[in-house]
Amino acid sequence: MKRILILIIAGLFLMIGSCRREDDASEEDIRGDIITDLIRESILQEAGEVGDLKVEDAITEIIPEDEREVFLAKTEATNDVIKEEKEDLPVIEEIKPEPKIQDKPVEVTREPAPSRVSARADGISTKGVEGCYIKAGNDRSGQSISPRRYIKFTSVVFNEFQAGRRVEFQLYAVPAGQRRRLITYYLIGLSRNIDVINGQAQYTRFWNGKNINGQFLPKGKYNIYLLYKIKDANGKVLATSGRYWGNSRDFYIRLD
Repeated sequence: MKRILILIIAGLFLMIGSCRREDDASEEDIRGDIITDLIRESILQEAGEVGDLKVEDAITEIIPEDEREVFLAKTEATNDVIKEEKEDLPVIEEIKPEPKIQDKPVEVTREPAPSRVSARADGISTKGVEGCYIKAGNDRSGQSISPRRYIKFTSVVFNEFQAGRRVEFQLYAVPAGQRRRLITYYLIGLSRNIDVINGQAQYTRFWNGKNINGQFLPKGKYNIYLLYKIKDANGKVLATSGRYWGNSRDFYIRLD
């Protein structure tokens, strides 16, 4: 009991000294608040030894009546500030480490160019030949087209040169039974700079009987011929070659 009273008296002197210097917001004011809190905590801890002793009872014995209300108000204000600061503290959530992702290299493989094969007797294109590939519609000979009925041509060139970067495609419709004449009038598809990707270049063309100048060719049968040029990055031609669709002049498209 004596120790509690000594602590209260010490706090009282500090608080009275701080009240005399209210105009100066100095460190002593802050120290007085801290000591007041310590006194209150000490009183609460000793409550088991002193029975039903309350802070208000101890203050009644020590602090004059005209100063009790100020002391109690200041103590409650300090408790309110501490309570608000605790409520404003942010909630810290546990941050779990993300699972490690291991990158796996993607392997890109190039399919070998198909080997040269003879045309089949049932009228289906063999498609494959060293260096290039041609497909026309359903790939059967004798398909018919007209100004309102298109056919799709797909041509693929396999680049065999390390320096090959682009391919020029020239697609011709050569009249069946005539000597092959690769002239502009029979040119039905042209693309000069198709990029080589994964070792090959592809060109697609829909044809309804017109040449590249917009003129309709005469009705009749036509053999489809592909002429291609492989070029380097500067446009220099590294190789020139070509082939008929179906690898034979027996394969034809009929223009109605």
